[in-house]
Amino acid sequence: MKKILSFTLLFLACFMFSIAEANLLSNGSFESSSINPGSFTTLSPFSNAITDWTVWSGSIDYIGSYWAAADGGRSIDLNGNEAGSILTYFTTIPGEQYQVDFYMGGNTAGSPGVKSLDLRAYYNGLNFFIDNQIFTFDTTGKSLTSMGWQLQSFIFTAPSNNATILFGSIIAGAYGPAIDNVTVSRVSSVPEPATMLLLGLGLVGLAGISRKKFKR
Repeated sequence: MKKILSFTLLFLACFMFSIAEANLLSNGSFESSSINPGSFTTLSPFSNAITDWTVWSGSIDYIGSYWAAADGGRSIDLNGNEAGSILTYFTTIPGEQYQVDFYMGGNTAGSPGVKSLDLRAYYNGLNFFIDNQIFTFDTTGKSLTSMGWQLQSFIFTAPSNNATILFGSIIAGAYGPAIDNVTVSRVSSVPEPATMLLLGLGLVGLAGISRKKFKR
């Protein structure tokens, strides 16, 4: 009976692993770049200083030692001198769902106390809009040494073989919403043929073991 239980647990673990994939972004924590931000460095539109990311509008602050990051030593303030945005892109499978997870904080050094950002998904660059979601973060009780990062999630369905995600601040001023540790994973609602084959073989194996136990 113990062998049957062990086999079942192993099979279920393999099955669940096949449903959710690893992070599709290679620099989701913004650790790789062509510059050293020091405390922080303000980046202007079309800057590609952060590997695999592009500043799209306004300006952002590339944060180094200014505050404690959620992961690693670097993160992003979406307000540099004013509200800004930053984007990245990745390959997708049409019809599949993708989940964007990220940690959100806020620059506690200035108002407003509640920071807001708009996370948008597009395909074919920024030509076609897919979906978006607004996220907020209350900096009350937080500080630069205790940011209180919160995990946020956004799910969209890809209509094409590529997607772009864009994080944009929707508040004025120089003290904006912060992001770090961005991950993107594919979440399949329907198992692929290989997964179905694995499921079938697992069930056949379990049935065979059960029959042997019954005969004994």
